[in-house]
Amino acid sequence: EKALDVLRAQRRGSNFGNAGAVELLVKGAALKAAKRAEGSTIKLQLLDSDIEDPGSARAGKGKDPLLQLDKLYRMEKIKTKLEKMKKNWEVQRREGGEEPELGHFVFLGSPGTGKTTVARTTADILYSLGLLGSNKIVETTGLELTGEYLGHTKTKVEKLLKEAKGGLLFVDEAYNLGEGQFGK
Repeated sequence: EKALDVLRAQRRGSNFGNAGAVELLVKGAALKAAKRAEGSTIKLQLLDSDIEDPGSARAGKGKDPLLQLDKLYRMEKIKTKLEKMKKNWEVQRREGGEEPELGHFVFLGSPGTGKTTVARTTADILYSLGLLGSNKIVETTGLELTGEYLGHTKTKVEKLLKEAKGGLLFVDEAYNLGEGQFGK
């Protein structure tokens, strides 16, 4: 069960490859088991403790990651949404169902109200919950995504989506998307 959880979290990463990830996980566990059984004549057996979770270094492992929102102003709605998502994912994992899509977030507010801070905090929370493969956040603006010639916008968007894969892409001033002749 632990191995499946580790692989599920890794699957959301940008460089995930099924066979390679499984091979690394099994080889690492076998090495730990071999060291544990060194000098013994007993049959080698893998234990949960032999399975290395690269995500175990996640910030605040063991603490409720949603507590980070308590430090920010008026986060009740966001905290409620994230708590609901957390419970949904826990149920799906426990029951062995298909994991729900993470979806998209829209942070609204006037300039200087902390949308970028909330996006960064959200990335950390989603990573801590195991819903993102990394807590990496790629930041851009709507204007930076808009191309300079026909077809250029698509190329820019695809490049940033690839860069952010496994993490979070934050588009500040997204209302500028689609502006101008080549923003379509």
